[in-house]
Amino acid sequence: MNRFRALAVSPVLLFGVLLLITSCKDETENEHQYVNDWIWDNMQTYYYWTDKLPAESDKTLTPDAYFESLLYTYDATTQPDGDRFSWIQDDYQSLQDGLSGIVEQEIGFDYRLYLLEQGSDNVVGQITYVKKGTSAEQTGIKRGMWFDKVNNVQLTTSNYRQAMSIYTSSYTLSLLNEGYDDMGRFTGFESGPTLELSTQADYAEHPVYLDTVYTLDDQTKVGYLVYNFFAPDNGDGNLGYDKAVNQAFYRFKNHGITHLVLDLRYNSGGYSSSGTYLASMIVPVLRDIDVYTYYRYNEALTNYYTERYGGNSLKTFFTTAIKKEGQVVESLNAIGQNLQGFYVLTGEYTASASEQLINGLKAYREVVLIGDQTYGKNVASISIYEENDPKNTWGLQPIVAKFFNKNGQSDFTAGFTPNYQVDDMGGLGVKQLGDQEEALLGTALTLIRGQVPDAPALRSSGLQPKQIPSAGVLQRGLIIDNGPEFPLKIAHIQ
Repeated sequence: MNRFRALAVSPVLLFGVLLLITSCKDETENEHQYVNDWIWDNMQTYYYWTDKLPAESDKTLTPDAYFESLLYTYDATTQPDGDRFSWIQDDYQSLQDGLSGIVEQEIGFDYRLYLLEQGSDNVVGQITYVKKGTSAEQTGIKRGMWFDKVNNVQLTTSNYRQAMSIYTSSYTLSLLNEGYDDMGRFTGFESGPTLELSTQADYAEHPVYLDTVYTLDDQTKVGYLVYNFFAPDNGDGNLGYDKAVNQAFYRFKNHGITHLVLDLRYNSGGYSSSGTYLASMIVPVLRDIDVYTYYRYNEALTNYYTERYGGNSLKTFFTTAIKKEGQVVESLNAIGQNLQGFYVLTGEYTASASEQLINGLKAYREVVLIGDQTYGKNVASISIYEENDPKNTWGLQPIVAKFFNKNGQSDFTAGFTPNYQVDDMGGLGVKQLGDQEEALLGTALTLIRGQVPDAPALRSSGLQPKQIPSAGVLQRGLIIDNGPEFPLKIAHIQ
């Protein structure tokens, strides 16, 4: 039975209480409105779907909720052309760090998760690649290894997100061994060692994971580059990552390679300038008058660029050099004119700037795709934030443009379908990146030899796929447009 107590309150006291409540509410509203006004102004200026912004908006919402309320959100039925990728973050420095490959608390590897068996809630993980200079690498963790517990907690469909969100300085990882009978047949997983690993604060991953040259039996030279995200540097402005890619191509050039295998299977995007440099070294004939890609912005921005800078301001051209503020830093080591074959290894996380590179080069040369369907992101974003405003630490990453190649093609919202569909994970006996028998690389080398590739020799583990990417892959999943000069009051452009 509900009980109610009647209270007698004097009119003066009641007025005081109401005044206090109203005052607190106004302060909250004003606090949100300051940031929300900033969000609205920037979205109205830069958002690709600015014509779809709501006529009215509720600025009493928290900034993240307010930002979400403005988006022209994708819906397969009603808004198939909608926004799938814009986001907001309450700390713009974390936003910038993530886009430059800096992880606040790095566990040392990326992974995929799978259901252990049909009808079970238990989950197992498989290491996709181990990050350089981490405790995981030093302890001997390898690509293809399996695990089922973190900090002695069994991974399940209901706890894997929390379990894999590790913010402590150390953690334990319980490995699984692949069990086989005397005939070499897989019998299931067996408990393996439990390792104690350290996390690394503010870890800066280097995008050039591996570069090497293979000499085939007929003396054909093949260059291989594993490139995991597009970024000019770790945020220090020295263009160190761009220079490292250029140095890899210097080695390719010196070895006289005639075929290039570019591994973008874990590359979900990044900075457009870095993509332009890479594509420029691969295009068959490098001329800085040829279009690599062009952007379509909202109507107001398109008119602004065209009227102020001319039609070419919407285009990105190939370039012969790495530049900073218009000044040449170093010439590019272009090898495209000597390439007889170009192969890109792809996966479900190959996205955005990676797809822009594929799309841009397809207009100039044959691009053979090997692996899995790419993600399908043909849009670009910018980073918007205020550097010295203690009242506003938020960072925006809105979609501002759609990109096309020189032939006006941008029809890959469902991703690029590979010429050769090859699975590289989820099975047994997974090879290391760079191993010539690794499923994707091995297929490319077979094609270069002029042979017909067999079905990959990955043995089935019988697992049910439930693949969950690590946070780093998701966070970089956009093109960060750092090409044109943006007008008006944008704080910073990435």
